[in-house]
Amino acid sequence: MKEITLEAAKANIGKQVVKKSGKPFKSGNKINTVTDVIEVEVPYKNATIKRAAYKFEEDDSWVTVGMCKTVE
Repeated sequence: MKEITLEAAKANIGKQVVKKSGKPFKSGNKINTVTDVIEVEVPYKNATIKRAAYKFEEDDSWVTVGMCKTVE
């Protein structure tokens, strides 16, 4: 799976996204609005890697970009 870059993810600011898993966000909503894109470190095997992540209007959580898709 190709991970989207931080710069490419910023094009989704203001758009609505859903989790590919279908699970709700921390807010309890199935759809959240992207307010910012940040870089986070996530565990991967025996190390950590940097990934782009969305921040949301509806709550103070973040989710990696690869776990979300935009709502058309």
